[in-house]
Amino acid sequence: MNHNNAHTDRKTALTLYIAGIAIYSVMYIPQPFLPGIETTGELSLFYFGGKPAHVIRKRPGAGKWLANVDGAQFARGEATAADRAAAGAVLAAIPHELLYARVDLVEGADGRPRLIELEAIEPYLFFAFAPEGAPIFADALRAAVEGKSVLSP
Repeated sequence: MNHNNAHTDRKTALTLYIAGIAIYSVMYIPQPFLPGIETTGELSLFYFGGKPAHVIRKRPGAGKWLANVDGAQFARGEATAADRAAAGAVLAAIPHELLYARVDLVEGADGRPRLIELEAIEPYLFFAFAPEGAPIFADALRAAVEGKSVLSP
């Protein structure tokens, strides 16, 4: 993204979001633009039954700033202690047990992780990139089906 046109690009994106709602009855949740999306991308931390499972790094395609659309690149990622602490704080604020949670973080201007999304209903769990997450999910799902607490002891 050309930062000289960042305001225009964000204004255009917001206009498209509004048009999508008006024309197609599609709901969008606008997010503030964080420049970290262009450098370090988006970090998704997956939790099953409260247990950390895996981390995926999502980066926008060349010349783009959305990390979840055409041209985006997905790869296994590593969470820093600050990333894990931020995700833990988000999960601790949830008043319910979650079978599944994905905490999406982007680096803020101050270098600290910023929450951009908490996903609790997910159609894609990225097991192709991190197969070790599948048995953790299976254990949490089994606990839920058996009526047990899904949170790890």
